[in-house]
Amino acid sequence: PAGDITEFGPACATCIVTDIIQGPGDVLYYTSNEPILGRITTSGTILDPIEIPNSNAVAGDLAVHDDEIWFTDFNNDSLWRYDVVSGQFDQFSVPEPHDAVVDAAGFVWFTAPLEPGIGRLDPATGAVTLTQTNLIPRQLIIAADGDIWFTARFVPQGVGRVVPATGEV
Repeated sequence: PAGDITEFGPACATCIVTDIIQGPGDVLYYTSNEPILGRITTSGTILDPIEIPNSNAVAGDLAVHDDEIWFTDFNNDSLWRYDVVSGQFDQFSVPEPHDAVVDAAGFVWFTAPLEPGIGRLDPATGAVTLTQTNLIPRQLIIAADGDIWFTARFVPQGVGRVVPATGEV
C-alpha cells in the first residue's frame, strides 16, 4: 500500500504463470503452463507446488470458495477442484472453460468461448448447464445482486449479463 514493490521468482524454472488468487491461510495460489498448483505465502515464502494428478493439465484461471481452489483446464475440457484441507483433487468435465467464479451456493460458473456460452457446474451432482450467448465470453464475475457478468474480447466485443434466476442473457 505504501507503493513499495517486491518481486518473487521465478515461480518455477520453465513455467509461464497464468493467474493468482488469495486462498485460505494467507496462501496465494497460482497456475501456469506446468501441471502444478503453485503456492506462495502473503509474506513471500515460496511453498512447494502441488502436482495436479493429470500431467496433461494446463491450469488457467482460478476461483476460491471456502477451502476449495477451483481452476480451469482448457486442454482437458475440465474444471478442477483442489480441497486445501484434504489435499484431494476432483476433475469435472465441462466444455472448453476459460474463466470461473463460484457463487454463494457453491455453483461454479464458467465461460465457454467455443460454444459460445456461460456454463454452470453443480459440484454436488456433476450436472453442467450451458446458457448460449451471442458474444464470445472470456472473463466473468458475480455482481453483488448475484447476476453473472462477462466480457467478450473478440468481434463483436462487449459486456454481457446472465440472470441466474431466469437464464436471461
